[in-house]
Amino acid sequence: MPYPYRDEAVHDVGPITGVARDSSNIHEAQNILKRDLSDVVFTLKPHKTPFTTYLTSVPDYNGMKLMKKVTNARTFETLEDWYAGYYARLSAVYAATGALGTVAVIGAGTQSGYIFTPGDVVRNARTGENMIVNTVSATSFSVLATERAFGSTPAAAGAVGDGIYKVGNVSEEGSGARNINTTRLSTVSNYTEIFKASIGTTGSAAAEAVYGGDVMAREKNKYIEEHALAIERQFMFGEKHRITGAGGEDKRTTGGIYEGIVTSGAYVQDMDGNGLTAPDMNYFLSEGFTYGDSPEKTLLCGPRILDAVNEIARGQLTTKMDETTYGITITKWRTSSGTVNLIKHPLLINEMAGWGILIDMDCFVYRYLTGRDTFFMPNSQASDIDGKCDQILSEVGLERRNMPKCALLKNVL
Repeated sequence: MPYPYRDEAVHDVGPITGVARDSSNIHEAQNILKRDLSDVVFTLKPHKTPFTTYLTSVPDYNGMKLMKKVTNARTFETLEDWYAGYYARLSAVYAATGALGTVAVIGAGTQSGYIFTPGDVVRNARTGENMIVNTVSATSFSVLATERAFGSTPAAAGAVGDGIYKVGNVSEEGSGARNINTTRLSTVSNYTEIFKASIGTTGSAAAEAVYGGDVMAREKNKYIEEHALAIERQFMFGEKHRITGAGGEDKRTTGGIYEGIVTSGAYVQDMDGNGLTAPDMNYFLSEGFTYGDSPEKTLLCGPRILDAVNEIARGQLTTKMDETTYGITITKWRTSSGTVNLIKHPLLINEMAGWGILIDMDCFVYRYLTGRDTFFMPNSQASDIDGKCDQILSEVGLERRNMPKCALLKNVL
């Protein structure tokens, strides 16, 4: 034969109105379709990092300076002190008459009795009876029969759960100094944590022309924000921990707000899947403003909390978003407990959509190890690698102090 045999090309056959010559066969199957591809990459990103932004960017929060400070050690510490307690509850009954050898109390820690000092005037909130403390132990105090009903209110039996308040103290004429009763300082520590994000490409990939602009430049901008989000998540929900890593070196995580609240005994109100009413919110705020001198606190909110507040506080909310808030939308709510700055937090979603974290900004400082606040490390690849790797690195931690100034509202339906 004059011509060699060959494999016949694919044929499109059939009527023109059939599937044989549609756009998928004519264009896509032959790879001749011109693409309309944007040369700009649009990255879907969540709302920014409101808590970290407050600490590191807002120069004047409630009259305060920037809440950011260098540390020269991987472990940083603060000293805390407390005013002496003045309230406990009865853990056992006592009689209506006679001396009280033991008035058992709880509610002020494992040594609730030591908030009292001989000579204290104490009052049973339910019965109104005042009495004088005679001796104290770790879990109780005693009262002489002659120092019951120390005033016009008669003696009465005490019941489990009665509140016992310190009213004042009394001393006999010519008596010596009162017993010493002081609180000890405590040390609170946290660690700096090493946060990293890497971007890279091979030499061949870097040499190709692509849509979307320079890949490394685009990835750098994206992962700077990813890096900031990782720090925000750790500052919110991280737990303080330290081990020796597989390479034999120190490996640390910094503790965050949530851990600080639950481990310090700060107030937690669990709504257990119920809706949030005005009385519920009022009680939460009254407890949350118990400690601290600031008349203004911030409530980081999930959407269910914001929805509830919008109903509870109709007409009382004012919104602020300007250059002083660095892109954070702040809604102010003036309540009888104090002013609340409401901020919708992007991490409080899904299971935590019904959470609200009340924070006093006096409690927190952004700490960074000397010379290791967020910085860029270009060319982090090994010298024999045909490619490029850049890193973003931060060694930072969250200083937490006097955490009972904060409070947690959770599980709102």
